[in-house]
Amino acid sequence: MQQEAQRQAARQRLSDQQQQQLVAQQQLRLTQYRQLQEQQQLNAQRNQQRIQQQNRMQQYRYLTDYNLRMRNQQLQYQNQQFDYSNDPYFYSAPIYRYQRQGQSYELNQYGADLLRQRRSDK
Repeated sequence: MQQEAQRQAARQRLSDQQQQQLVAQQQLRLTQYRQLQEQQQLNAQRNQQRIQQQNRMQQYRYLTDYNLRMRNQQLQYQNQQFDYSNDPYFYSAPIYRYQRQGQSYELNQYGADLLRQRRSDK
């Protein structure tokens, strides 16, 4: 009976306003993440130049390869398009509540499943 209630609650959708708030929060986090990545890329380039000037060629080659892989990963992430209207995280109503470090969180079935998956991956 409880599982059926959870399934029914998971099918409920958030209001358009709540969905828009979640999307706006996610877009802000994405913008902040991209800014941080750009800053880290600049720092990595400076470090790479410094190492090259010090004639530490083995370390320079390693850093060059590492920075290239990081840049490719960033480009791949930046080119991803998110379809928020079809993502269950952004439209399913929260059905769970938990506390962590004195902070209260609400999440839907999708979020709970992700947390369980991450916990089992550790």
